[in-house]
Amino acid sequence: RMGMREAPAVAMQAKLATSFARSQDTLFDYQRFWAHSVACALVAHRLVTDRSLPLAAAPEFSDYWIVCLLHDIGKLVMGTFFWEHFARVMGESVTGEMSFREAERRLGDVAHHTEIGQLVLERSHMKPLLTQTVGHHHDLPDIPEDLDCLLHVSNYICHRLGMSYPVGGDVSFDDKVFQAMHLSQQDIDQLADDIGGPVLAQVKELLSDAA
Repeated sequence: RMGMREAPAVAMQAKLATSFARSQDTLFDYQRFWAHSVACALVAHRLVTDRSLPLAAAPEFSDYWIVCLLHDIGKLVMGTFFWEHFARVMGESVTGEMSFREAERRLGDVAHHTEIGQLVLERSHMKPLLTQTVGHHHDLPDIPEDLDCLLHVSNYICHRLGMSYPVGGDVSFDDKVFQAMHLSQQDIDQLADDIGGPVLAQVKELLSDAA
């Protein structure tokens, strides 16, 4: 369906995902987690193929697919093996109407999900560009790279479409991305409206096929 060039990138993620054993003590919503991750990758794919963002050059499919599909892999580790801490952060995020990352900072910022995600990708021998993008996707550098901006926009659109995990909370948009991409809030919201329906239908179809 995706082509011979893209299939190996997806296979790598499937192998990584299945390497985690599920704990019997967790209430982590695996389906919701993967729905958000897949939605983020699909949004990014639409943004790239439709040339909706002023990127200097179209990034490699495998690069943006990997970082979008695995940007929150640290949450999977936390929710599977450290459920009590994950649940506390999730509760703080929802009740305080803040992002998951902001809730982590408020609760002490110990082994936050972006740091864990970066370590997982490093141990999986992903190239530095990808590990760094995942590692700072909520704490962007002063001059973000195109891949940083693409992930940030895609993640934001997913939250706006109601495809977040944890459900609820909030996600803030970094002004550095507005400046780098020469976009306004209205532009981003319009992109979400334009691609939201097709992406949600695709996510539903993919999850149904995987069930």
